[in-house]
Amino acid sequence: GVCGTVAADMACTNIGLSILPMAFHQSIKATLPVVTIAVEFLIKGRVQSANIVMVVVGICMGPIVLSMDKEWTSKDSSELRYGVLVMIAAVFSGALKYVLAHSLIKTYKNDMGILGFTFWMEVFSVLILLPWSIANGEFEMLFLSPRDAQQWLFIVGISVFGGVRIISQLLFLSQTSATTL
Repeated sequence: GVCGTVAADMACTNIGLSILPMAFHQSIKATLPVVTIAVEFLIKGRVQSANIVMVVVGICMGPIVLSMDKEWTSKDSSELRYGVLVMIAAVFSGALKYVLAHSLIKTYKNDMGILGFTFWMEVFSVLILLPWSIANGEFEMLFLSPRDAQQWLFIVGISVFGGVRIISQLLFLSQTSATTL
């Protein structure tokens, strides 16, 4: 459920980031709030007010409008199409992640707490992503490529930042709705 959507969101976002120009990637990812409203409506039947929908659509349009003057072409148009499809999958899995996580947090908040929920969600996400990382050589490259202390500090810092980010998102999600995030 939610761990699969976390893993799919993370994997698809990273693949899209490696293929697409940054502005294009961010334009697609910016649609996440609108898709979250749609997914929450389809799964929970929750209807947002017209005011909220207008504000969310307006916020989503910002990155798209700002990136309209950027170059969207690639040497390989099939690679660009693949990147777009992967990012669409990332957006839908991200929206589903927020809706499912909100439901689970509301159900188990008192039993597990946010830190416990985050810990087990991350453990299962690693179990899903680790075989893929090993199969495509990323795991081996991470540990066998020579790195100095500064590079390791950067890798660990980014990892810690990702953990702080997901904990803050889940804490916020425990107090609000999936659309609010």
